[in-house]
Amino acid sequence: SRLRHNLNVRRQALGMNQGDVARRLFSNVRMAERNRVSRWFQGITTPSADELSNLAEALKCTIDDLLAPVRRSRKKTG
Repeated sequence: SRLRHNLNVRRQALGMNQGDVARRLFSNVRMAERNRVSRWFQGITTPSADELSNLAEALKCTIDDLLAPVRRSRKKTG
């Protein structure tokens, strides 16, 4: 999904792992929160509107950035 792709691109661009994102989102990170964040990055579940807003803040981008269509590079032929 585009959300899964964009979440991972932003996280990697910031040099963060999923645990880093979980720590930014939750003051007391337990295994349940780490698993929830992991499921978002795997595209298994989708964050709620509030969670999406918090994710955008944690990843220093906008919700629109997270929901934007995936840009695919085209190979030039010839």
